[in-house]
Amino acid sequence: MSFANPYNFVKIDNGVERSNIHNTVFHNKIQENTYTGVLKCTLKTLTKIFTPSTLPEDIEEKNIGKDKNGRPRIHYMFKSFYYLKKDKQKQYAIPGSSLKGVIRSVAEAISNSCMHVFDGKYKNISYKNSDALHKDSCIFIGEHGNLAEGVCICCSMFGMANAKDTKKAPESENKLLPNAFKGKMSFSDALLQSTPSFETIFSLKELSSPKPYHKTFYADRQTIKGRKFYYHHSDHDVKDLKGEETHRNRSVIPLKKDALFEFTISYENLTEEEYGLLLTTLELESGLAHKIGMGKPLGLGSCEIVVTEIREFSKNRYLSISNASACKLFSNDALKERKETIKGLWENGIPNDLKCILRLNNGFTVIRYPKKDTRDQSNDEFTIYKNLHPPCSSFSDDEKTGEGIVAFHTPQIKPEKSHRKKPSHAVGSLADVFKEAIKNKK
Repeated sequence: MSFANPYNFVKIDNGVERSNIHNTVFHNKIQENTYTGVLKCTLKTLTKIFTPSTLPEDIEEKNIGKDKNGRPRIHYMFKSFYYLKKDKQKQYAIPGSSLKGVIRSVAEAISNSCMHVFDGKYKNISYKNSDALHKDSCIFIGEHGNLAEGVCICCSMFGMANAKDTKKAPESENKLLPNAFKGKMSFSDALLQSTPSFETIFSLKELSSPKPYHKTFYADRQTIKGRKFYYHHSDHDVKDLKGEETHRNRSVIPLKKDALFEFTISYENLTEEEYGLLLTTLELESGLAHKIGMGKPLGLGSCEIVVTEIREFSKNRYLSISNASACKLFSNDALKERKETIKGLWENGIPNDLKCILRLNNGFTVIRYPKKDTRDQSNDEFTIYKNLHPPCSSFSDDEKTGEGIVAFHTPQIKPEKSHRKKPSHAVGSLADVFKEAIKNKK
């Protein structure tokens, strides 16, 4: 049985490019030679998807017993998809913050920007900061009040806050420098446009949070492998996603595939390179797709984003409401040409590792986590498999074809020969074992 792990890593190139802090474009006015406007987008789900409502009335705590210390075990049931209340009706949606996070993660991988969340440390593990991690995340002011080296393209686009405790800056030009930057883009919630169709509530198979301390999969010695992304699956039947209710999993009510959402992105003062990166990240190449929401390792959350309209504003928008040059609208035939022109502003393309992971048809017929066997190390897949399948290597379920590399092939393990003598008769219970042992001792 061959299988691939649900995730893999995009390699980090050495060095994070940062622009001088004094060249950062702020929000007080529309700058020359920049782009300001609104993108209208659709999001179509390619598999089941679930972003939960976290309102107390939409979460049920189910007591499913007690642990060995007598403490209650709680199973959480998320009984509703995220929604907004409009005229006392539920408007189902995907939060804008979730959209922004997903798009930022992909943009960071495409542009080799800083790792603004991961600082190189996790629990008791400290990963070496290679040149790739280069001071981890961007900051405006250094530890001693001096100007930092600058900001990467994603921190400039999406925003950032000082990542470290800093001393008060000396009284100089630095005193006017802020400690945070809100970014140049605002994501609306994605509102469901199609008729909602949900699965009946069920418990997902057990999942847990990422574990960067698992060096076998996350690191090459002391250096982290890269940026983590999940593979796409086909749209599984619910029976393939179901698990028993435990305190380690959740019950959900996913939206079925082919749901259609709409959202907008307002942007201001994007440079040519930033504008190109935004469009390249949003509307991925054909055959690639994004992932969003809960249950990504199980195959939930695959979706396709398409830009359906572009409005670009000039500074005349703020000088005259009747000026025809204040807004340029691109739709229909003009839209396709304009999108290609904007994407061309990002000249570096998409890294091959990322393409391979975000590919809808990745060639993996079975995608799952290795199985842990604490009783028999020879059957423990975490022990057997020391490496992830290379993201851009071909995959074959059949070793005999000689084509490609089998990702994780479960070997036929022969049982070890036992040196113990077999009992002369069948033993029916543990009590019988003790009786036999006492009898032999006598």
